Amino acid sequence: MLILLISAAAACTNEKPFDITKAKWEAVDSLPFLQYCVAGKHTAGDASNAFSFYGWERDGKILTDSAHGLPASIGENIQFIFTESKAYKELRRKTEGFIKLDLSADSLQIKGEQKQFALFYNKEPSKARMDKDSSSLASMNLFELIEVIDQDDIRALWSADGDNDWLKILEENPMPVSIDLRLNHALRNSVSTDSVEAVLRKRFPDCDVVYRDLKDPNYIDPSKGKPVFKFIVQ
Repeated sequence: MLILLISAAAACTNEKPFDITKAKWEAVDSLPFLQYCVAGKHTAGDASNAFSFYGWERDGKILTDSAHGLPASIGENIQFIFTESKAYKELRRKTEGFIKLDLSADSLQIKGEQKQFALFYNKEPSKARMDKDSSSLASMNLFELIEVIDQDDIRALWSADGDNDWLKILEENPMPVSIDLRLNHALRNSVSTDSVEAVLRKRFPDCDVVYRDLKDPNYIDPSKGKPVFKFIVQ
């Protein structure tokens, strides 16, 4: 009996910790950008912190460094999505595991820097002109968004805000019709914005070209890796 007890104690002592790098990851429901794995049952320590940042997966390793560069809203959104998922609700209480955000998923709309242009017409164009210009812009293969903003769109925008004073001003001084453009994300580092602006000015000489450089508040630098969080089912 003593030998059995010693053997059991030795087995517990030599039990290997969960290797997250060899874990079997599964998609959370049908979301390809969110994956989770189960590590086992939480048996020791405080279980009140049910969701916390763990580290970054990069080059096949989990680096347990700081959450620097990770917007707080990302963790909050992931926690909400996961705890409301079917996958989470099927796990037993005190199940411990990990969840990661796959930044390479095509459906993930965290694109960071957005380079946008707008063409403002000095004179209100005909619908035929707008259609022709939209087709011309599409043929350039530079833009992932080409959106015409006409007078009806402008009035609808201000009507939705319930700003009647502005509607009266717009009737007397209408805003120019425009086409909003967003540069393809894949080209943002390889194409000069100055060259794009020059091409637009040359192709549409009767329009004012405006460039805007926007930042997505949820942007995560992909070079940091995939953010990984630890969870305990409550």
